[in-house]
Order: sequence, then structure tokens, then C-alpha cells
Amino acid sequence: MKKIIMFINGIETQGYFSMQMGKTFKEMGYLVFYYDYWEEEDSFRKLQQFVEPKNTMMITFNFHGLEDGEVFYHEDGSIYWDIHDIPCFNIVLDHPLYYHKMLKKLPEKYYQISIDRYHQRYMEKYWSDIALGPFLPLAGTGLQNRKEILPVRERPIDLVITGNYTPPKTFDKYIERIDEEYACFYRGMIRDLQLHPEKTIEQVAESHLCREIPEVTKEEIRETIGNLSFIDLYVRFWLRGEVIKQLAESGLKVHTCGKGWDRLECSRHENIIEHGGMDSEGCLEMLGKSKISVNVMPWFKDGAHDRIFNSQLNGAVCISDGSIYLREIFTEGQDILFFRQSDVGEAVRKVWELLKEEDRMQQIADAGYQTAADGHTWGDFAKSLLAFIGQVC
Repeated sequence: MKKIIMFINGIETQGYFSMQMGKTFKEMGYLVFYYDYWEEEDSFRKLQQFVEPKNTMMITFNFHGLEDGEVFYHEDGSIYWDIHDIPCFNIVLDHPLYYHKMLKKLPEKYYQISIDRYHQRYMEKYWSDIALGPFLPLAGTGLQNRKEILPVRERPIDLVITGNYTPPKTFDKYIERIDEEYACFYRGMIRDLQLHPEKTIEQVAESHLCREIPEVTKEEIRETIGNLSFIDLYVRFWLRGEVIKQLAESGLKVHTCGKGWDRLECSRHENIIEHGGMDSEGCLEMLGKSKISVNVMPWFKDGAHDRIFNSQLNGAVCISDGSIYLREIFTEGQDILFFRQSDVGEAVRKVWELLKEEDRMQQIADAGYQTAADGHTWGDFAKSLLAFIGQVC
């Protein structure tokens, strides 16, 4: 197959990832068509001209092109991708619990790619009838070649975080929507995750459900987990907020690229320098001006996040909470700094110490760049995905 359909202008970051992968696909001799959500009528017309049965595949993120109600799903129940014999490869960037509804109606030739090994195991356990691709952790993008990257000592920003923030209390309306008994149940799961941040959402949900309802079935557990996205969002933003709050309250100036940071409750809010929402390239440019980039994982316990590799490929030292996978590919203090999710103060101590040692910062930044460049770019991701596609198609 030499033709690839991808999607842009749905979610900005996902479109950016698609464009980065598309560069590699084109270099490898593939023809790439970008379906543009801003120009749907024109895009669909051009798509029909581009499609060649038996020679076309579709690669997407987070079910773009696969949501019931889109032009690809017909009223008679047929699916465009099936009609034209187009295999679909869907890279899911969040926990699968967010997409239970979509998982119930898929094309015949559908393959799901997981970016966390726990997500992969979740699919194997609860959606065993769905074909899975390999575990492929997220990748990063560098805006400049290595020689053009600013040395650490010349960077004007000490500390940056790229990502949005939502106050956890925003999700109280979902916790309290039924009655007090349900609210206590949900808050019990949240407390468990806060006290044991190494646990996954499904591990906590399974244990709490089995304790409350010993006769609960696997199907009932799956359906319940599919309604717990607010718990995942609650704990991920709780941890992200705690990290930035403690860094700012320690006296550090923290630059934020993302929306919502004005809503963080912090006694030293003057130390949070807000740059507002930015597109992908804007965030990468900020990373290129920063000495240290702080990352807080979105509750991925055995995967990676593009923020880590983006930081390194643009010359910043990355400090992040860890995961099983991250500790396999990185060495603490050599190409990254880790802090424990159970001890946010560790991040504060490590940042302060590192800012006093420019030579050490440069060594970690250089080593981090090398690790990211040697296998963790979107070009590497694209090649790994194509290797899998070659096996199944």
C-alpha cells in the first residue's frame, strides 16, 4: 500500500503529529492525503479522488474519521472505510476508557495502537475482540538542528511547563451528580490514587468495585470504568497543579504555556508567568528558550509523553515524574531528572540544585537530546508503525 490518509485541523496537536509523521511517509515514497476538518466538503471530494482500493490505508489519532456521525458513517450502517477496503490504524493518545462508545462500532479492518503498556493490557482484558498493534510510546519534535540549539547558559527562561490546567474542583459536579453514597465511592477512589499514585485508574476501580460488590461481573466493571473519565482528569490535574504550586511557592519563576493557570490556587501566584494557550510550534519555541522543562505525566504508568522528548530535542533539561517505561530508557541524573509522584517536594529540591550547576545542566541536556534523537522522534514512530502495517497488510 502506497497511499495514506491522515487528518488535520481537528485537534491542533494531533494534526501537528500527523504532519510530522507525514514528512517521513513522503520521504519513504508514500503519497499522503490530509483530510482537513476546516474544509470538510472539499476534503471529502478530494479524498474520493485520492482513494485507491487495495492501495490505501488510513492513519489517525483518537478516532478522527471513526466517530459515528461523521461523513464516513452512513445512515444505512455502512462505513466508508469498509466499502473501499481501507484498513484503519488508530493511535489512541488517552486511556481507552474515554472511547468506549467508539469502540463499539468500528470498521472491519481496524487496528488500535497504544502509547502505554497498561492501556494495551486494558484493551486485551476488556476489549479482546479488537485487533491491536504494538505498544508505541509518543515521540517528539525538534525545531532546529543540534548546532543551532541555544546552550543552557544563554537561555532566558529558567523553568517552563507546556500544558493546560483545570482545577480539580471543576469535576465535583460529576462526583456529586447522583447522591452522597456515590460521591463517597468516587472520592474513595480519588484518595486511593492520590495516596498510591503508582496505581492505574482501572486497578483502583477494579479493587473498589469488587470490595463494594463482590458479585460484580467483568462486563459491569468495564462499563463502570468507561464512566470514570472525570476521576482520571481530577487526579492528573491535581498532581500537575501541586507540582507547579510548590515550585512557584518555593520562589521559582515558572513560565506556563497553556490555558487555565490563572485558576491555580497558589500563595505566590506572581511567580507563575502565564504565556497563555499556544500551538505546538509555539510551545516548542518556548522549550528552546528554557533551561529546564517540567513534565507531569497524564497518569500514564508505563508509557511516555511527547512533552519529554520535545523538551530534550529542543535543548532543555527535562524533569518529570516517572513510569516503568521511562525508567527503562532513561538514567536518572544522566539524561533526565525524575521526581516521585508521592514526593512533589523532590522536584522543587532538584530544580533548585540544578539551576546552581550550569555545567551539569548542559551535560544532562546534551545526553537527553541524544537519547531522544536516537529513536524517539515522530520519524522513528512513523517507521515503527509502517513496520507493523507491513506485517498485517
